[in-house]
Amino acid sequence: MEGVQPSIPQNPTAINQGDLLPKGTNANPHLAAANGLDNVNVKPLVKHVLSKESQELFAKLSGALIDETNIEWQNAALAAIRTEPGIHQLTTYLLTFIAEKVTHNVKNLFVLQQMMQATSALLDNQAIYLDPYVAYMVPPVLTCCTGKYLGPTTHTASSNASSETLNGVGANGHGSNSPDHFRLRQLAASILSRICQKYGSSNQGLKSRIARTCLRQFMDIGKPLGTHYGALLALLIITGNEGMKMLVLPNLKIYNDDVLKGALADEGKKKDAERVLAILVEAIKALGSTTAATMTNGVTDMEGLRDRLNDKVGDIIADQIISNKFSAAAQVILETDVNI
Repeated sequence: MEGVQPSIPQNPTAINQGDLLPKGTNANPHLAAANGLDNVNVKPLVKHVLSKESQELFAKLSGALIDETNIEWQNAALAAIRTEPGIHQLTTYLLTFIAEKVTHNVKNLFVLQQMMQATSALLDNQAIYLDPYVAYMVPPVLTCCTGKYLGPTTHTASSNASSETLNGVGANGHGSNSPDHFRLRQLAASILSRICQKYGSSNQGLKSRIARTCLRQFMDIGKPLGTHYGALLALLIITGNEGMKMLVLPNLKIYNDDVLKGALADEGKKKDAERVLAILVEAIKALGSTTAATMTNGVTDMEGLRDRLNDKVGDIIADQIISNKFSAAAQVILETDVNI
């Protein structure tokens, strides 16, 4: 997704709740429906002519947002976007500014963070009617959530993964002292959730489309773990336990075997893999809250379930379930048909 943002139609075809369930006959049937938001044309935003005062305001806001030297200006700009009623006149200009900055600054975590903060501020402004602009808001946020490489690339072709880790350079290619791309992905995921909550009913199919796109990004083994992290986090925030059961659970065995095993054994990828695994463990734990466990809580009793859990979710995730004594979650997993 570097520099190329997916888009969604402003008025998508209605999608039933059942569309959260993947369908199809591909090699991985659970990804067949993940056609998501790509390759759909969106008409460009139409900007109305601004008064001289509005033009000056936009110039001040846009300049302050990306001025790394002046935090006060940054905060003042965000506060204005968040609270000033007159900002509605600048909506199309701000959305275009955000989209362009994200597209052309995927290596600049500060700019990306500021654009997400600006998007969040727009969502906060009660005087702005954003419903018609949802199609233009989502792509930059998705980029910051699931982008392949976010932040500066500091390693060279001759550097190996081990030396990168020792030098404080993460799997996404930026130093440990830099802004954290994981925090950026968390912010973007929360914004996607807000958009779905606020505009999902008036933009039919929005939630399902975003969910499919996130599922596809999560299950693309060619994408880095940062992408998997952001996609999984957004998917689970948006769809909750239902999404975990219907979308993620059927794919856990594949993900366990094709991604987690190798990544956890690779020192250069281990920390990022552990982040993804931590999200999965929390989501599995939450599954247990959906049912009353009928099995006895205890490692001894759950040990007998290891082979059955391995078949469902893979050995690494099965070990997590057993070691954390998630008996209720184990029951839900074993009772769920993952061969949808």
